[in-house]
Amino acid sequence: MARAAVQEARCKKVKRGTVAVDGGRLYYEESGCGTPVALLHGHSFDRRQWDPQLVLLEKRYRVIRFDLRGYGRSSMPDEQQRALHAEDLLHLLDALGIARAHLIGSSLGGFVVTDFIALFPQRALSAVMASGDLFDVSGPTQPWTADAFAARRASIADLRKSGLSLFRERWLEQLIANSGSGRERLRQPLWRMISEWQMWQPLHVEPRFLLGTDVYQKLSATPFNLPVLIIRGDRETVDWHIIDLLPAAKRHVIADCGHVANVE
Repeated sequence: MARAAVQEARCKKVKRGTVAVDGGRLYYEESGCGTPVALLHGHSFDRRQWDPQLVLLEKRYRVIRFDLRGYGRSSMPDEQQRALHAEDLLHLLDALGIARAHLIGSSLGGFVVTDFIALFPQRALSAVMASGDLFDVSGPTQPWTADAFAARRASIADLRKSGLSLFRERWLEQLIANSGSGRERLRQPLWRMISEWQMWQPLHVEPRFLLGTDVYQKLSATPFNLPVLIIRGDRETVDWHIIDLLPAAKRHVIADCGHVANVE
């Protein structure tokens, strides 16, 4: 009985810390006991996106949620940095002594999960990509061109001129407008994160932290035997091209729901 009480107390305790990655540090939180589950948040958000699921998940799993490089309490990158979010996740798992984990990503986090299973499939127990799986942009093999760099600098200048507060407000309204009938309940939890977002990404020429279109060939060349679930809200108009690359993946559409399914 005493040992069980100690184990229960340990599982309820939240562990917080940072892990060194190439050129930066990741902030993470860990709670619960059992098989590891890693939660990856969306763009403009942070680890708190998973607040609605945390209490239930940590009853059965060892839950790790963290801030991606450039978000939340993790370190901000620089424009010359060479790194991948998927490699950062690998470093985090290694530092925590986790050989394999269930991976759940939303939006940007879903892109990272796709990259991870393409690069390190042996380290995943399963993969869930919600509202983000194939990122149709140039990958690391296609560096920024001079024209694209100049256009990006001009866009950043326009953003600074129009104001960061206005950008945040418009971003929030866009997310809410494309959500389900309970959209107004999203306002407070989303704004809590967006208002504290440092906006490093829209204010810089961001390095290729995602594989983008480079992932297509890697997925096609990798044999998969792990469970994969692709989730969409029915208010979204995202294609299902990833099924062509992962034909065994299961699909699920959530009714009356938009892009931020886990919060809705």
